Amino acid sequence: MDKPPILLLHGAWLSVWCWRDWMTVFHAHGHTVIVPSYRAHGHSSQTATLRWTRLSPYVEDAISLAGQLESSPIVIAHSMGGAVAQRILETVSAAALVLVASVPPAGALGQISKWLAVFVNRFFSNTSRNKGVLHALVTCAAGRFVDNLCA
Repeated sequence: MDKPPILLLHGAWLSVWCWRDWMTVFHAHGHTVIVPSYRAHGHSSQTATLRWTRLSPYVEDAISLAGQLESSPIVIAHSMGGAVAQRILETVSAAALVLVASVPPAGALGQISKWLAVFVNRFFSNTSRNKGVLHALVTCAAGRFVDNLCA
């Protein structure tokens, strides 16, 4: 019986190199291993600017790649690659999915906002005036970040 191919998806600011040791292990066990570099990562031929690239182009690229495979892959994904993997499974079937420290499919901004709110509440719980000022600053900064990300 043929073993399913393995599609390894790296996280943000990483590239193929982060899977090098695992590629060797999976090859030794008879798997075909596919490890793409996202746009603006590693030796990708895409020249997009990493800072302003949204998740959807990575998802589109991964869907296209998975669609070229002869059988459903085992998808192993780390960090941002986990968000990509969860999104591609809306379109492409997989033999299995393994997520390592995955970002949620909707992205990390919502989680970061929750962590900031917890920090603000704990750190400034004794001083309501400072808490209000810091909350306004964090909300403003997060709003500008989202505006820039979605532009």
